[in-house]
Amino acid sequence: MGRGLFHLTPSGASGLIFAVICFVFLPMLAGSYWLSIFTSTTIFGMAISGVAFMYARLGMVSLTQVGLMGIGGWVTLRLNYLWDMPFEVNMLCAALATMICGWILALPALRMRGLYLALVTLVAAGGLEILFATYQFPNGGEGFWGVKTGSGDVFRRPMLGQTPEAYLSYCIVLATLGFLFIEAHRRLFPGRA
Repeated sequence: MGRGLFHLTPSGASGLIFAVICFVFLPMLAGSYWLSIFTSTTIFGMAISGVAFMYARLGMVSLTQVGLMGIGGWVTLRLNYLWDMPFEVNMLCAALATMICGWILALPALRMRGLYLALVTLVAAGGLEILFATYQFPNGGEGFWGVKTGSGDVFRRPMLGQTPEAYLSYCIVLATLGFLFIEAHRRLFPGRA
């Protein structure tokens, strides 16, 4: 195997340089509106990378990524209001819950190919969107759904990302780690298998 796990390609080096530039300069130069745009772009970039990875490796199109992100966000918020644990612990628990939900959705979907796979995953994403629109995201209310009427504090940030600038930097670091994880998965034997 000529290219090991730590072999840096020119495009990989360009990507890392771009991530460092974004991490250092983007939070300082962007206004509040653009900070929000860049943060959302960084977060959705991870979801898109999952779609691209699946299509590149398997030739399959899955359209449920944003719905699964909604599950992760819902679980993170609910755990945050229930036990007020650190953001990172809530996020890891939410990742586990999202992985289980994704696995359950994938069991019937992966038996299909082509257009039918895309259709099944699109229907799952639509169903999740209806569920979130109906029951809403937790905002500190009582019961399982945790929704109270009126205005609630919906968005909680990690300790290292309390300001919009710090939160963008936090998201850039996590996205970069996610892209490196995808690349490691692609290069290692389990990913190739």
